[in-house]
Amino acid sequence: MQHAVIPAAARVRELGFAVGLHTGGAFPERLRALLDEGLLDWVGFDVKASAPGYDAIVGRGHAWENAQRSLRLLLDAGIDHELRMTVTPALIEQIPAVLEMLGAAGASAL
Repeated sequence: MQHAVIPAAARVRELGFAVGLHTGGAFPERLRALLDEGLLDWVGFDVKASAPGYDAIVGRGHAWENAQRSLRLLLDAGIDHELRMTVTPALIEQIPAVLEMLGAAGASAL
């Protein structure tokens, strides 16, 4: 998520448009700023994998930790959202763990 997303979202809002964001949750503090400033109407959140393989799938350390923090921020904010997961043959076995994790976090659908 680029730093410029916050002023861009503010400008779009000033023009009278609703603002949606697609994210994988890599930058929880930027998401927090957007949510705290009331700049988002909807968020599409990509859940990449279950916890044990998350960092490897994303290819970045701390990816799981950041995604968890972002998910918590999103669910606590109470705005419209969609949680989704791209399922590949390599990820099929992770679906039960992902669903369990999302349910424990308070999500109602994937």
